Amino acid sequence: MNRLTRSEEFAAVRETGIFVRTAVFRLAARPSDKRKLGIITSRKVGTAVQRNRIRRVVREHFRLYPKKYPQADCVIIAFSSASSVDNKTLRNELEQGLIKLHSKLA
Repeated sequence: MNRLTRSEEFAAVRETGIFVRTAVFRLAARPSDKRKLGIITSRKVGTAVQRNRIRRVVREHFRLYPKKYPQADCVIIAFSSASSVDNKTLRNELEQGLIKLHSKLA
């Protein structure tokens, strides 16, 4: 899995990327030669268990459906409301955000 790991990579996407918002996520993307994923879940989202669950769901979605993600560096920021929804809703919100992101990048 290609992941964004350095703070410079996250900053570049946040500064020059295109943003879309759903009820529980904010997605940012910057066109790139590879698909890369970065996930931000702050302590405001909830306990460590809740934050890890959200990250796990997003990473699993990226692993199973890489073609649904744009050819870009993507940063997914979870809102505090993400901790109160179930995994199915998280996946649905992610799908909606990716559709919006594809339309903005096209």
